[in-house]
Amino acid sequence: MTPRIKVTLIALAILIGVVTLIFYFSTHQKEKHFQLIDHVSESDIAFHTDFVKLLDEAIKYNTKIGKSISNNIALNEAKSMFLKSGLKLDNTYLTYSFSEEKYASFYAEIIDTALFETAFKKLSKHFNIKLFKENSNLYISGNTVISAEIHPHYVRLNFGNGALNALSEQKEKSGILFKKLLEKSDFGVLNTAGTTRLDSTDYATFSYAYGEELSFILDWRVAENHPLRSNKNKSIPVYPSHKNKVRAIANIDIEHLISTLNPFLKEKGAEVLDKLPPSVIPFLELWNGRFSLKMGGKSPKETLQFVTEFDDDFNQIVTETVKIDSVPDIGMYWGSIKPSESLTLAYKLPNVRSVSNKLQIALLPSLNIKTESKSIKASTQQIKYKEQSLNKLLFINVASTGMNGKISIEKTSDQNVRFNLVLKEWSALKSPKKLAISSFW
Repeated sequence: MTPRIKVTLIALAILIGVVTLIFYFSTHQKEKHFQLIDHVSESDIAFHTDFVKLLDEAIKYNTKIGKSISNNIALNEAKSMFLKSGLKLDNTYLTYSFSEEKYASFYAEIIDTALFETAFKKLSKHFNIKLFKENSNLYISGNTVISAEIHPHYVRLNFGNGALNALSEQKEKSGILFKKLLEKSDFGVLNTAGTTRLDSTDYATFSYAYGEELSFILDWRVAENHPLRSNKNKSIPVYPSHKNKVRAIANIDIEHLISTLNPFLKEKGAEVLDKLPPSVIPFLELWNGRFSLKMGGKSPKETLQFVTEFDDDFNQIVTETVKIDSVPDIGMYWGSIKPSESLTLAYKLPNVRSVSNKLQIALLPSLNIKTESKSIKASTQQIKYKEQSLNKLLFINVASTGMNGKISIEKTSDQNVRFNLVLKEWSALKSPKKLAISSFW
């Protein structure tokens, strides 16, 4: 072997060694680098947020709707405690489980062990939190539904009836899709399929913004044959009220929704229906997915009055006068596969009855009824409804003292349906009296 070949082989061996060491240390460093998301369990709902920002917004919201001062004091005390907790609060995760024993979880990275231990001791004393098992990292409260897991790099706090079960749940690393979707802060995911792992063919994401108004957006993505779609007929009969204080229009293909909805959401939907009054379910079963409501302002109503008088000779004279009153203006369209049967069922609903062949709903004026082949129309004035086209599945707009906002559901693509809520004024959430029915007229 010539000297040149020997030198070449030695240089090659050194190069291979250097590359191997670089690769080894690079891999080793990656393994050591802690990522909190790797330890967040995939739950039905997960949200990535700056927790201090979330508390500040809760305090702002609490003040806006006029809740008690004690609530703000408690929120500010919680904020002060967390700021001294030794936790990395600008990168936290909140999750919620829909299991039989529902519970929420809070995940945060520990960046100052000494501060965290001091804060956890105070928390433990206040809530009587003790070790669940000897020589473990699991803790449970003796007087409330709280449990905790203390790990070398992070803490998980659980709240709710299932807090104890949360300690024994099977821990699995979060999936790639779950982690990718939660990279963005103030962003969340919803498991609409009820699977252990987030299903890439059926899931939802959501976000919110809170400034002068509250905005919440949820996108539900289904890869094929989305359950939500509109009826073939895009126009809806709408009552022409004097003022648009309340507008609500729905146009949903109910049969398609029922036939294509995944089993998990069907189960959750059935649980909601079970909580409704028994008379409501058969009424809803006859609904064809089409609905409109408009109310606001007052409309004139003429009534005849007969007045009996006597002349100088005491002869009886009957005079007829027309009296014009103003009545609240409201009109409703309800689509049904069996309108007559639906009307009979409507009179069995809570706070609904028939008075002099008119529909009487609590707090509303008496409504004239007109039954058609595929619908029921109820309105204060017997006037012609106007056809209105709708490019959304659902649209609700309320503009009144104490409540001003809108809700819309629209199909943004074949695979995606967007739910959008905007609240500009919501003080009536605190006190329903501020949403007095008279404010719509």
